[in-house]
Amino acid sequence: LTIIPAAIVYYEDNFITFDDNWVTDGSDPGAHQAQDRPGAGSNPLLDQNNPYGYDPAYDDCSQYSMGRSHCVTVNGNNMSSETAATASFTFSGTGFDIIGKTDSTSGTLVIEVYKAKEDGSNGDKVRSLIVDTYYGYKYEGGVWTPDPSNAAVWQVPVMKVEDLDYDHYYVKLLAMYHPYLDHNEDGQYTLYIDAVRIYDPAMNNETAKNAYALDGEANPDYQTVRHFVFNQMASAPGSFPDGLTGGVFIDGAGEVNYSGNFEYINPSPNNEIYLTPKQAVYFKLRANVDPTNQRVMIGVKLAFGSSASLTLTQLASDGRDISTDSIAAVTTATDMYYSLGNITWNPVTVGETTYYETNGLVLTNTGSAGNVISLTNLKISSYKTEPKIKFADNLTSASDVNELLAGDSALIVPCCDSDEAIAAAEYMNYNYGSYTLGDVNGDGEIDMLDTLITLRHTIGLAELWGAKLKAADMDGNGVIDAIDVMHIMRYVMENK
Repeated sequence: LTIIPAAIVYYEDNFITFDDNWVTDGSDPGAHQAQDRPGAGSNPLLDQNNPYGYDPAYDDCSQYSMGRSHCVTVNGNNMSSETAATASFTFSGTGFDIIGKTDSTSGTLVIEVYKAKEDGSNGDKVRSLIVDTYYGYKYEGGVWTPDPSNAAVWQVPVMKVEDLDYDHYYVKLLAMYHPYLDHNEDGQYTLYIDAVRIYDPAMNNETAKNAYALDGEANPDYQTVRHFVFNQMASAPGSFPDGLTGGVFIDGAGEVNYSGNFEYINPSPNNEIYLTPKQAVYFKLRANVDPTNQRVMIGVKLAFGSSASLTLTQLASDGRDISTDSIAAVTTATDMYYSLGNITWNPVTVGETTYYETNGLVLTNTGSAGNVISLTNLKISSYKTEPKIKFADNLTSASDVNELLAGDSALIVPCCDSDEAIAAAEYMNYNYGSYTLGDVNGDGEIDMLDTLITLRHTIGLAELWGAKLKAADMDGNGVIDAIDVMHIMRYVMENK
């Protein structure tokens, strides 16, 4: 009997070991994952010929994955690695996603990744990251600020670890509290772990490679859709020149306006991009070898609502529609892969290198009001074990993107050790926390109390941090001193 795992494997939260601080939320509906190989070797009496990463058992999971999640509420008693609530798992592969619920009450999660030795002990640490899982912002006056009224979002890939060398790893998750990232300032927040997705669990197994090739799933390569939209060069409004290779978000009104305003005005958690009805995202793809007749897929899930529709339009160089195809009727919050169909690839030469590039691709939410689509990963895979097809990294970083939403770096930062998570949290709060210049204590008023607090900081009787430190820097020179105190005092005297 030979067991062949899929190229990506989705594990429920019972795959993870939790300490006694965690509790379960929701209930197990008794459903099971697909029990049949999803590709060419599928038994038609058991399952359809679905792409790897699509499982019809999840079609109705509009909230928690399979109805249940683990969660923990942390507070001032959980501010170090010794007192944090912990969870752990081991895996073989090249990376993973932590799937969880995120809302305006959630907070900080620290992750440590170690090589796992054959004797069960931990080897060298290879990654350490901190993520702020809080989600809930509003956009006013050109500024994103926390919005506690924002609704919950389910099954979010809150943390993505990728590009590891294929090996066996031990992963430790620490739910830690820190006031720097307590957006509601109520002394606590809640962390949710709903599932984990493992990438390339059988990369070095020849039997698995051959099976993947039969299913068109060999050598999968992934790119985050958000990477194209926020971190890449966008076209100037009004045209899609032949040389465009980046991503453009289109905020459509009524029918999609391909020459409209490209500012992305809907925030989304890390590793996702959201499309409300009539919104679209435009990009071109490049590959290192000819991927004609290979498989290109898109990871899609519901962010809000109960049912949405995703369509793909291919554009000629002059912006005319070549074809429009229905990609998915989306009814689940579980991230699942759908085929992008017959994409046209054309050879292009850059310098001395020949790539294969698609026509302009436009993914549009054609669903009804209230149903928001989340796009996660682009995936390309092959019917051949060699050569490996990869998305070509030929895109240029954008120079003007919204700081809060400029890719994963906004809410995920590396830290060398969990004990240094305090410094990482302070960094995130300082760079992405909301503030009003002069309102040092954040009470909505600029008054003598703000003057006093700033003065106490300058003489060492108090310490300002994060957004409060920025609020006190009245002259913007990065140093809080008597000049800043005088600026606040003058403002108070002139306005009171």
